[in-house]
Amino acid sequence: MASRFLKPVTAESLGQAQMVATLHELLHNSNVTVQPILPSYWVASSMIAWGEGWSGRGVFYFMVLLSNAMMAILVCVTVSRRL
Repeated sequence: MASRFLKPVTAESLGQAQMVATLHELLHNSNVTVQPILPSYWVASSMIAWGEGWSGRGVFYFMVLLSNAMMAILVCVTVSRRL
């Protein structure tokens, strides 16, 4: 069933209008990166900030991601010791 919707596309075979439509279709389901409470937003924001030369903002979102990962590790270790 998924193979019906997933068709490989090469950039050479598309015209300009088809390229825009294909990119829109690909990015349609990427709305998860616009929710600031999710880690995917933090990763995307840090990558975009580093790409644009805003190192302070990139480091901030990387540290937010790192602190959440460290907190998850701490919780897992604490729970596993009590089991």
